[in-house]
Amino acid sequence: MAEAYRPRHGQTRATGGLRHQILQNALPQVLQSGTNFLLTLGFAHALAPQAFGVLSAFWLVWMLVLSFNRTVFGEQLIARAHTGTSVVGYGSVLTPWIAGLAVITLVVLGMLGDATALLPGVLCVILFVASDAVRYDLIHTSVVEHGGWSLLGWETVRAVLAVAFYIAVVASAPAGLVAVLAIATGGVLLLPALPAAGRLRVGGARAWLSTMGSFEAWMSLQFFTLTAANHLLPLAAATLFSASAFGSLRLTQSVTNPAALVATAFQPVLITTFGKAVREGHRLRSLLARIVGLAVVGAVVISAAAVAVVVGTGRWWLPADQTSAVSYLILPAIVAVGWVMIGQPAGALIRVLHLGRQSMAGQLIGLAITLAAVAVLLPHGILGFTWALTIGTAATMIATYALILPHLAADRSTP
Repeated sequence: MAEAYRPRHGQTRATGGLRHQILQNALPQVLQSGTNFLLTLGFAHALAPQAFGVLSAFWLVWMLVLSFNRTVFGEQLIARAHTGTSVVGYGSVLTPWIAGLAVITLVVLGMLGDATALLPGVLCVILFVASDAVRYDLIHTSVVEHGGWSLLGWETVRAVLAVAFYIAVVASAPAGLVAVLAIATGGVLLLPALPAAGRLRVGGARAWLSTMGSFEAWMSLQFFTLTAANHLLPLAAATLFSASAFGSLRLTQSVTNPAALVATAFQPVLITTFGKAVREGHRLRSLLARIVGLAVVGAVVISAAAVAVVVGTGRWWLPADQTSAVSYLILPAIVAVGWVMIGQPAGALIRVLHLGRQSMAGQLIGLAITLAAVAVLLPHGILGFTWALTIGTAATMIATYALILPHLAADRSTP
């Protein structure tokens, strides 16, 4: 990982205003969303539905790892003071964690009957998650001073590689070229971290972990129990229906996810905004109400646009053997994305106010309602299963808001 942030031209991390924060966070996230979309779509074209379903299972598990890394580790670099010790410790923890999971994943892949076709996709997602860990360092460090580019520059390079990968797949390029482009796309963001790899130390990892408090402990417990159960529940579709049905579900979720991923681009901005409101004694309830109002409007507009694009143009860019399935599942999938967008302000407040117990309780309520909805709607097949997942997502967001609101006094900024 890079060294601690050293402001250039007399600026500090707090300068630049909201426009600068959006540029630094939203635009790279938009590019990352586009990259993820093209990778998923490319592999859906390249693999048979059954094989794509198996790859989607690996991808789903690693996206849980990515979400854990962001919430418990990465976003704490934003919520806390960004120091040289924290950066080195961050890298020292994430490196063996991701490497160990990569070894386990490759062993599991090797146990499959024919893993050759899946290997490029599995390596791509492992490197994609490792690169995402680097992003949180790049957001707040001046990689230019270390001979690198800005985060936006690196995400642009990765987006270009993703476009090349997708074109290669559609053009039926040699499998070796397709594999190289997929792996390069997944791991290109690791390049700026390589010069700093020699500074990673076990002592740095211990020092970083020693700064973790009860909030991180609650969030870790939540991720390895409730969040894991909620996140991995779609895997049940492979057992209840088939691997190809699960692949269709994941492809539908993937083509709608760019809208949700764009929304998460504003998570660092929301964390900063709520943190500033707490420090300055502003009323969090009124601020939250305004931001949630904007999130609702954005969710409705973006979701409607996404449905129109997929239904209206999907036959030109979706795999021919998946087009009808995606159109069949698109409505519940995009409604779920809308609820994820609406939930972003709550997620930011949980991190700023360290409401780990409330977050975990919201996840528990959502999981219980999801399981109940699955039991009721399962006779309606994969469509009913998808609607059950959407109902669970909505329940989680509503419960989370209900649990955190009592901690926001109407006339003061702290609980």
